[in-house]
Amino acid sequence: MSTETVVYTHYHSAIPSWSGYQYQGKVALNVVLDYMMRISPEEYESHSLELEWYEDFCILNGETYVSIHQVKSYKAKGLSEYKEAIWNLLGKTLHKSCKSCYLHSSTDLDTEEDIKKGLLKLDPPPMPKPPTNPSKGPKIKIYSPRHYHDQVIAANAYEELFSKFSTYSYTSSKRYCPLPELEDEIKQRIKNYYNHQGKQGTAAQIEAVYHYLLGEVDRHVTRRHVDEQSDDDSEIEFVPDRIRFTEIYQVLENNWEKPSEEYVILRLRNTFHSIWDSVSIDLHQKTIDEGTLERQDDIRKVEKYVSTLSNLSNTDFFTFCQIVTPNIYIPKADDGSATLF
Repeated sequence: MSTETVVYTHYHSAIPSWSGYQYQGKVALNVVLDYMMRISPEEYESHSLELEWYEDFCILNGETYVSIHQVKSYKAKGLSEYKEAIWNLLGKTLHKSCKSCYLHSSTDLDTEEDIKKGLLKLDPPPMPKPPTNPSKGPKIKIYSPRHYHDQVIAANAYEELFSKFSTYSYTSSKRYCPLPELEDEIKQRIKNYYNHQGKQGTAAQIEAVYHYLLGEVDRHVTRRHVDEQSDDDSEIEFVPDRIRFTEIYQVLENNWEKPSEEYVILRLRNTFHSIWDSVSIDLHQKTIDEGTLERQDDIRKVEKYVSTLSNLSNTDFFTFCQIVTPNIYIPKADDGSATLF
């Protein structure tokens, strides 16, 4: 009997489902805007946002990982629901020796000290199942939460790593942020950025920048999802996707007082993703609450359809919107006489 060679990696491709897609992208953008006000503009060139690679997203300075971030949009509050995410964070922090790691949640969690004490009282994450489709060549597998748990414990590094762990704090001083509140959170960050620069950002400018920035993140995250059609035994393409802070800076510094056709389409895209993401999170949570996890396969079929729509060009996406809502007039540019939503 032949033995399959398995090669483990810390890197993942795209998330297995589109649940939390919009939430994750908005959280990443919010963190970047916050971080940009903590460094000088001269440092923007060396800093970047890495999406869907080493973790859900990371902040880098050159090739050095400054912080890694895990994003969860669960409605559940129990620590057991988050233990795998936390072990992932601790294990990856061990390997990269980055300054900090953050857990982002849409619901309120315990304090860091309570999480630190409670995590060790829970059973370790389960060992991953063996490959279901053995093949001749080596397979690339992602390190599981159980791998990271065992590595952290073996290195006797639990205390040290937890000193770098935090639940992320938002502008309202909360340690969590529900999806519906993220839009206002980001717009406040944009306003704070302009104040930090000694500028007065108008409401129109802030609104436009918000949609253009989400559009920039959307393009990158969508690209990470394009090939997410295979199973867990698939090989991983080792190409990280990064957005330089200079790209975010250029959007912030542009004058968007008169929105263009592209702006209108970006608003449509963002509205589409926001609605679907909220529905997707609710549906996934319902299968958990009702114990009908087999229905998640049906949800994922719909998510693949959403994935296809998200990969459309701006022109094709606009055409799609016109087809599904032929009774609604959608202006291709804001001429000041029409209200979009």
